[in-house]
Amino acid sequence: MKKLALHPYLLFAVLLPLLGCAAEDARTDGPTPTMHDVKVRYTGAKLSGLGAYVNAGCNKEDGTSTATNILSDIPDASVQGTIKSYKVPTSKDYYVTLAFKQVKAGSKVPSGAYLKADILVDDVLRKSIQIDNTTASGTLYVMDQATVQHDEW
Repeated sequence: MKKLALHPYLLFAVLLPLLGCAAEDARTDGPTPTMHDVKVRYTGAKLSGLGAYVNAGCNKEDGTSTATNILSDIPDASVQGTIKSYKVPTSKDYYVTLAFKQVKAGSKVPSGAYLKADILVDDVLRKSIQIDNTTASGTLYVMDQATVQHDEW
């Protein structure tokens, strides 16, 4: 009877793919983050006299009120910028409110006027909102709100 000689290279070639799979299974992307970096980019044009307003923030732990990062009234005819918030816990909702406080209920925003905001979570666009002459007025003035809910992180 003939003895089979196993070459070390052959054994290595057979085991190599199995070792690679084990390494893939053991790798993780890390723990789920408990805090997120949230930024709000905003732009607007033809804003003079409209009472343009941006408000951004998140609910407090008790859920009854809000902790805000405010860029309130915008006096300029056009605007572009970023509101950078602090780290936001995954347990909180994050919102952006846009308004034209001088365009009262029942009135229309002038054509070409707009205010837009993008909510970026960890530098990824999650929500966008825009108010313009197609936005219905609220009970007091033209406004709208976008929210990233705590279960959407």
